[in-house]
Amino acid sequence: MRQKILTIIALFLIIVMTILSCKKANEDEKQVVVTNKDNIDGRKIRYIVLVISGSNSSLKSGNHADSAIVSVSMNDSIYSKSTDTSGIASFDFLNSGNAAVSVRHKDHTTVSYIVDLTMQDKDKYDSNNIRTASTMVALFPINGSQIATIKGMTFADLNLTIAGNEVAPGGLNIHTVIESSQLLNYVNHSSAGKITQIAYSNSTNNTQTDANGNYSINVPASGRGLKIIVYSDDFAYNQTIAVNSTQRKIYKFERDTLLVFSSGVNFQDIDYK
Repeated sequence: MRQKILTIIALFLIIVMTILSCKKANEDEKQVVVTNKDNIDGRKIRYIVLVISGSNSSLKSGNHADSAIVSVSMNDSIYSKSTDTSGIASFDFLNSGNAAVSVRHKDHTTVSYIVDLTMQDKDKYDSNNIRTASTMVALFPINGSQIATIKGMTFADLNLTIAGNEVAPGGLNIHTVIESSQLLNYVNHSSAGKITQIAYSNSTNNTQTDANGNYSINVPASGRGLKIIVYSDDFAYNQTIAVNSTQRKIYKFERDTLLVFSSGVNFQDIDYK
């Protein structure tokens, strides 16, 4: 009888343990529910950056920029690589999400941008659970034969007793900067690899007028045309309003935009009001 009771107890314990084990398995299975399709089951992203020089008229036939340094910052980590002879830098095993990227190259503008590496509907993984995102970005020459030049004279109505404008005083500050709204036209990307923000540094140039009111300034350029904003500091001058009578006046110049091309020379006179 005692042996029979022990057998019944043992069978009861086995049944209880089986039920608990099944319940635990079901709970574990529920915990595996993941809404993000990336970063599960070893899934990773290969991000490819193609860097070209914007000096050519077409980005598709642009010069590959080898030896550019591409840095990708994501999740408190920074990964840097140099582009190869095809202008490509490849980063493997990245996670999903946004990444901050900078690209710098000797004698070119430096570009910084935010790229979205989140999976898109048409993105697919290969047999190794890796999907590819890519971005093409152009840099603009700031030295060498591919830059453009903007030059001209500066004028202002310094004497109201004489018809027309006079040459403005020397030593005035003239500035140029790349017009920002066009910058997204110089990138291309796959469905994942979309650039959401972009900015170019080394893109502001400065000079001063000489004693004769002339100025000349070198600017980044593109073979397909790059919009450059020209602007100037205000200046104060004792304007002649009558014989032996002057009045202090602040002269201003409204910003103007020029389309410059690689190796081109553009003339832009500046009239202060």
